[in-house]
Parts: sequence; C-alpha cells; structure tokens
Amino acid sequence: MIKHLSFLPKKSPVRARAVLSAGAVLGLSAVMTFALFTDDGYVASTFSTGTVNLTFDNAQDGSSATPYALTSLGISIGKIGSSTISPLTVHNAGTLPFNYSATTTSTGAPTLASALQVTIVSLGASGTCDGTTSFASPLYTGSSLNATSIASRTLPAGTSEVLCFKVNLPTTGTDTSDNAIQGLTTTAKFAFAAVQS
Repeated sequence: MIKHLSFLPKKSPVRARAVLSAGAVLGLSAVMTFALFTDDGYVASTFSTGTVNLTFDNAQDGSSATPYALTSLGISIGKIGSSTISPLTVHNAGTLPFNYSATTTSTGAPTLASALQVTIVSLGASGTCDGTTSFASPLYTGSSLNATSIASRTLPAGTSEVLCFKVNLPTTGTDTSDNAIQGLTTTAKFAFAAVQS
C-alpha cells in the first residue's frame, strides 16, 4: 500500500507557547485601562460696564420734567439794562469720560426771549463767576435766548467744568420795541446731553 506523506511542518512546543502568550497579551490589552499623566487649567474673565452720569452743582440731577432750578440766573422785575451772572458746575459723576453739549428752549413770551442776550464762558475746573469775570472768549454769545447752545465738550470721569452764564436785557433800539417787552415772563430750559467718549 502506498502511504501519503505529509510535508506540513510540525509546530514546535516553543513556538506554540509564544503564539498563545501573544494572544493572551492582546486579549488583556483589550480589557485593561492604562493610567496616563494629565493636567488641566482654567481661565476666568469678568465683564462689567461703566456709567455716564451728568450732574450739576452739588450733585443735582435735573430731568426734562423737573429741571434743576438755577434760580441765581433769573431776573426778577427786570428793565432795559438789567443783567445777571451765575455759575453752573457741570460734573461727570460717572466712570466713563463723556462729551457734553447743550441747547436751549423757552416757554412764555417769545418777544422777551428774543430780546435777552446770553453769553457763556468756561472757567475750567474752578473760577470766580461774577462781575469781574472776563467774557472775552465765550463758548457762546447771542442775542436770543432760544438760540443759546454749547458745542460738544469733553469731560473726563470724576471731573467738573464751571460755566459762567451772563444774561442781560439790552435796548432793542426803539422805545416802541422796548415798551413791547414790559410785564412779560419767559422761562429758559437749558438741555444738556452727555455721550460716552
């Protein structure tokens, strides 16, 4: 009888053990969790907003409905040639610098409002506002109360600017026109507006 010879190599015991060991390691690695060195860090930031807060004199905060009453600037029982001078301190009570400006409206007798002459000068952070004040370099000067305005001015946070107002009633040039403003009353409202700069 003819015998079939097998030419397949026989596995050695050492090689078989190596293969089994490798399989065991692979199997273990599939279920084991390895510890790694780690670290972490965090960063925090805080955000806040500043304030724009315009006040007058001793922390007075006039509103449109209830303006701050600058009574020292008014004229009572005036006549041709009457005048009045009064300081007004504009203060930046906020935490942001701002630019401020002002315009004027009036109620009452428009004839009298048109006859009043207004001049405004800046005295800087402090100064004397009286009859000795120089009005040579005004922020505004005009012959009508309603036209009074102050162009944009910068005021850093926590600082003040003293404005000196002078209002006088000059002659209109004729007795007839002067007599037409007798017994009249007008009230001015100076509207200040501040915008962050």
